[in-house]
Amino acid sequence: MAGLKDVIEKRMTITSSPHSVIMDICASEDNTMVSKMAMVIWSLWYNRNNIIWNNKRSTPSQVNMMANALWDDWRLANCISENSLDNHSHNPIQRWVKPPEGWLKCNVDAGFHPHQGVSSLGACIRDERGVFVRAHTTLREPMLQVIEGEAMALLGAIQWVLSSGF
Repeated sequence: MAGLKDVIEKRMTITSSPHSVIMDICASEDNTMVSKMAMVIWSLWYNRNNIIWNNKRSTPSQVNMMANALWDDWRLANCISENSLDNHSHNPIQRWVKPPEGWLKCNVDAGFHPHQGVSSLGACIRDERGVFVRAHTTLREPMLQVIEGEAMALLGAIQWVLSSGF
């Protein structure tokens, strides 16, 4: 991650506490650096869990490559350039909208997990107050393309809702 190494090393001369380093980066660096740091932390956490649960260990350069790929994917998915991160301008926040009174709302989504070769499909039903009613998830192998995954999530949600008697 370009530039992040220098940012971390500078702080490590002041303190050896990872918590202090992370908190100082979040408090004083620009959004680009903070988002890169978040991807490194997530990649380290993912690697730790992979060691514990799957007995699979990634090399430091594989963890770095994963963090870079995640950061690039996150930026692309949110249509954010490095410059717009630094200028604090980004897409407007989209908020969940409650359904009309007496109605339920079913939101669907798909997730894509290339390291496991699967797609996750999910649906969540909430009432007019936004209160959770019921949810459904499933995994699909092999991993689907984005448009297929989103379509399959919608189809699966429709089938699930109909079979649940809603």
